[in-house]
Amino acid sequence: MDTSREILQFLHYNPQSSREEIANGIKFDGSDTTLKRIIASLVQSGDVVVNGKARATRYELSPEMIAALGSAARKRVQHVMNFPLRHICLCR
Repeated sequence: MDTSREILQFLHYNPQSSREEIANGIKFDGSDTTLKRIIASLVQSGDVVVNGKARATRYELSPEMIAALGSAARKRVQHVMNFPLRHICLCR
């Protein structure tokens, strides 16, 4: 798995993570500059959103990426279960 995908997967399960938390979470062994460059490309492509500045900077998946991941997960479950998933409202 390439580093960009590892970062996206990490942020899916760990939103609002710092760069250091991302590096530790994916066991990144490259330089901090390389990690910054990879994250910057994910931000530029619209897959990751930046919150805060300087030491308070946190990263999370963009709403579009979350929706895309949700759609892909539903399709995977639907394929495995071999039936269409339906939206069920448990409203009263």
